[in-house]
Order: sequence, then C-alpha cells, then structure tokens
Amino acid sequence: MSETHPRTLIRQAIVERLKASGVVNGETLYATPAGARVYPGRVLPSHVELLPALLVYDDKERSDGEYYQDVDKRVLTLTVEAQVEADSAEDLDLLLDVLALAVERVVLADPYQNGLAQDSRYSATEKTRDADGARPFGWLWLDFEIEYAMPSREQAGSIDDFLLFHADYDLAPPDGAKETADDVHLPGPEEP
Repeated sequence: MSETHPRTLIRQAIVERLKASGVVNGETLYATPAGARVYPGRVLPSHVELLPALLVYDDKERSDGEYYQDVDKRVLTLTVEAQVEADSAEDLDLLLDVLALAVERVVLADPYQNGLAQDSRYSATEKTRDADGARPFGWLWLDFEIEYAMPSREQAGSIDDFLLFHADYDLAPPDGAKETADDVHLPGPEEP
C-alpha cells in the first residue's frame, strides 16, 4: 500500500472547505460564489457549464530547512484558479474580487489545513479578462504558501503506540548504564 503525499492531503482539505455549504433559513449557502463547483487539478471538467468554478492545484514546492529532529520543512505553493463569466465588464471585476476575498478567507481561516500544515499565508493574486465574446470572461489565480513537515523515511508508514510507556532505569550507584527497563501497556479507550 502506498502512502498519500502530504501535499495531496492538503489540496483535498482545501477543496472540501471551498465546497462547504450550510443551510440557513431553508437556503443552501456555500463558502464561495463558485458553490460546489470546486475541482482538484488544472483542467475544468467538461461537464461544467455554469461559472464561476474553482480549480485547486500546485506546481511548485521547495525545501526550506528542517523543523526539528531532522524533519524536512517544505513550502508548497498552492494555486486556486477561478474561471468566471458575467453580464458586463464591471460585473466581471466585481465577481473576481468577491471570489478572491472568499477564497482567501476560506483558505486562511485554518492556517494549519486540518492539522496537515504548520502555517499558511497569502502570496499573490493575478487576474486577466477577455471581453471579446458575448459575455466577458475572466480568470483569477490566488497563490498561497503552505508550510508542512515531510515525514521522515523512518516515520513513513509507522505510528507511535501512545498506549505503551517505556522507561530505562540507571540503578544506584548512577553510572550511566541502564540496568533495567520497564514497558507498561496502558488500557485503550473504553467501548460504549
């Protein structure tokens, strides 16, 4: 069984939060004006006819030293791309700005990305427009830098047993040698 890369889990967490919805007074409200049209990857699925829609992907990542205990610190550049159409150029600019603010608030509301990252910060925005067709069309790219710890090779696939307490003892007179050890198995959670 292969292990899922941390950046994949971070992308998935952000996609799910951008799709989030709630019901208020019988009406479904979404986290952004894109509603549930949020997709991982760089290409909008062919079945999507209604815009705006969001794409979430990453193209760059860099190593940035170590956090602690030789755990590699990574900085992921994650992009949220919005594709938008509107009735007028003014409406297009307004919708691009509304989307930018909504996406930024959703992504940065949890800088730890469901416990997968150490920090997240806004990096850049880029917009472009095409007003040649019947309806103006626009694109928005929001970049975020997300710091996370890459599991070490020793940690990959293993998990600490928090129900096991291990202690080594240096008996008197203290000489630095461990004369005895003890393992205590703690009881697991009680079943209801």
